[in-house]
Amino acid sequence: MNDMVAVGRDKFYITKFAHFRDYRNYNLEIFSGMKLGGIFYYDGHKAREVASGYYVPNGINISPDKKVIYVAEAGTKTLRGFRRDSSNNLVEIWSRYTGTITDNIEVDPDTGDLWIGCHPVAWKVLDLFFGTVPPCQVVRAKMQDNAVSEMEIIYQDDGTNCAGSTAATHAAGKMIVGTVSNQAVVCDVEYLTPN
Repeated sequence: MNDMVAVGRDKFYITKFAHFRDYRNYNLEIFSGMKLGGIFYYDGHKAREVASGYYVPNGINISPDKKVIYVAEAGTKTLRGFRRDSSNNLVEIWSRYTGTITDNIEVDPDTGDLWIGCHPVAWKVLDLFFGTVPPCQVVRAKMQDNAVSEMEIIYQDDGTNCAGSTAATHAAGKMIVGTVSNQAVVCDVEYLTPN
């Protein structure tokens, strides 16, 4: 399992990043493109799979109105939106290719925009295992009616100042970027394009 979003008391959705747990099969799954990942819903008593057949589903979050679940599918560099039905099953309503490995998703409570920590060069994520630094990227997905209307790169670094970004959020004119193994980076945001 990788990331989760609470939708009520003792109720949440959680992404299942990979199917296999042992090192050999896990790596085979991740590097082969097998679509064995899924999304589960826990109702306070038991968990059940509510969406399946995804390649490395990663970050997850929910729209401010609680109607749409957002999932970052890292393996396909795709951001997906799912409508929640009355049984809490998920029905995919849109997808958007991002061109970058999308990691965790933060939702701006004021605008509904998505702030996503990303890995712009897939193979460089492996640099973390060899003591070198991968680049980082933060993408803002402008939202309209709970769907992506536009995407823009807010921050990008070759790894010198910020390496391996996994999450980003924006508040009070600041952006905080969380990383895989380094300390967080705090930036001033002087200008954002309007929605």
